[in-house]
Amino acid sequence: MNPLRIVIEGWRQTAHSYALVNQWQCLHLRARTDVIVHHRDMPFLDPSWQQCAEPMTPELRAQLNDIPSPGGDYVGDVCVRMDFPCRIEPVPGESMCFLFLTAEQLTVPDYYFSDGLALKDRVLPPSVMFLTPSIWSKEGFVRSGLDPAKVHVVPHGVAADIFTPANEARRRMQRQRLGMDEGFYFLTVGSLASNKGLDLLIAAFCVLAKELPQVRLVVKGLDALYDSKLWWQRATERARKVFPKLSTATFQRALDRVIYVGDALDVNSLAGLYQAADCYVSPYRAEGFNIPVLEAAATGLPVICTEGGPTDEFTTPNFALRIASQRRMSPDGLSVILEPDVGSLLANMRYVVNEPAYCRAAGFAARAHVVKNYDWRLVVDGLVKVLKGSL
Repeated sequence: MNPLRIVIEGWRQTAHSYALVNQWQCLHLRARTDVIVHHRDMPFLDPSWQQCAEPMTPELRAQLNDIPSPGGDYVGDVCVRMDFPCRIEPVPGESMCFLFLTAEQLTVPDYYFSDGLALKDRVLPPSVMFLTPSIWSKEGFVRSGLDPAKVHVVPHGVAADIFTPANEARRRMQRQRLGMDEGFYFLTVGSLASNKGLDLLIAAFCVLAKELPQVRLVVKGLDALYDSKLWWQRATERARKVFPKLSTATFQRALDRVIYVGDALDVNSLAGLYQAADCYVSPYRAEGFNIPVLEAAATGLPVICTEGGPTDEFTTPNFALRIASQRRMSPDGLSVILEPDVGSLLANMRYVVNEPAYCRAAGFAARAHVVKNYDWRLVVDGLVKVLKGSL
């Protein structure tokens, strides 16, 4: 049987989530013998992203650069588009075309598409399909008017050989590198936009810090791509209103125990950040998948994350404590967010600090679950199966 010819159109050499997913998929597609992969670099949504530090190691970057660009008249069997906004235009030669999108708030807005046309108003040809990383996200496509048969769920993965648990010596080294003292460290990673629930995390942490002086919080943003530092400041302002009876002095003392990291990190340095932590926390309001939860689990961390969203699909009660939440619909009825309960968040944070035996057992369970189910090699197996099944 001839190898499947895949043309990827997307982003490389930046740390945006679409680009990271694209790069890991490309690396594992490149290593297969049953596919031939070409990559066409598309313009970044924001030209300033070019200034973001390369997230891949030099070795991985060289492997990515080794993937050839398709010639002007080259036609693959399948085209996969991994950029944004989504382009729905014919592929020369009538190749199958898979468009990657996520519907974080259970809707696919018009501006997700380069031509601004609503999904429900489109007549899609048989050659156009969608890829999305969670059942939650697929629900957004269906709510927006897409035939469920037109969208395939392929989860994201993790580089389980990089995001690994650390022994105690390496853990101490990572903490020294980051200027972390002794204590119990919570970690959160992301753009820090309002959908991440950072205001709730800060509020819960400030209450917990009053009770338990050993707790610390590391907040990882990405200043080169987003307004992470500004969003951090706004989240802090909102957090102050969650528990208004908490004194200003108590609030400030807790903030003094927060480490903010805004620099772009390569994958090894990012893995080191997880290795230095004790628990990962994500009280998100809206996500299409939530890759950092998967990375944290691969590194052997217990996780605390919002219940009812996409993380339910790839975590288990053996290592994930769920934050109770309620669905909130927008006034126009189009979008849906989850509103985490800050009391539930606080209770879960308190529990992991006081139960080291649980944390150890959860860390082992998390690592085993991810390696068995979500290593990028396994995820790309599923992707190739979907692509071949379309022909």
